[in-house]
Amino acid sequence: MIYTALRSGFFSILTWQSRTNYNKFKVGDNITIYMPVDTSERNRNAVLYDCQTTEWAFNAGKDLIIKGTVTKKYFINDTANVFFTVRVTYLNRNDTPILMDRVKTGNERNFSLIGLKIE
Repeated sequence: MIYTALRSGFFSILTWQSRTNYNKFKVGDNITIYMPVDTSERNRNAVLYDCQTTEWAFNAGKDLIIKGTVTKKYFINDTANVFFTVRVTYLNRNDTPILMDRVKTGNERNFSLIGLKIE
């Protein structure tokens, strides 16, 4: 019961943060996305941490910076489940897939805003 309440509260915070970012940025805005990179299996892969027990601080030597332009804003099934489509203009590491998908400069990529660090 306590775990459920804590988990529910944590997801409420994530939902609040994602909606704040959704409302903060408009189509046409330039954004910077920071993503942790998992290298545990000798492969690089940008991932999302949406768990309250995961502490993550950006590591410039390892993690991924994505810069781009918001081309679309949308939600799926609920206004708390928000997404951006971003046209990628810069990647600090071209050898790093995002959630196992290869992305190149000029590509458009959909991002769920839940658990995503955006500036």
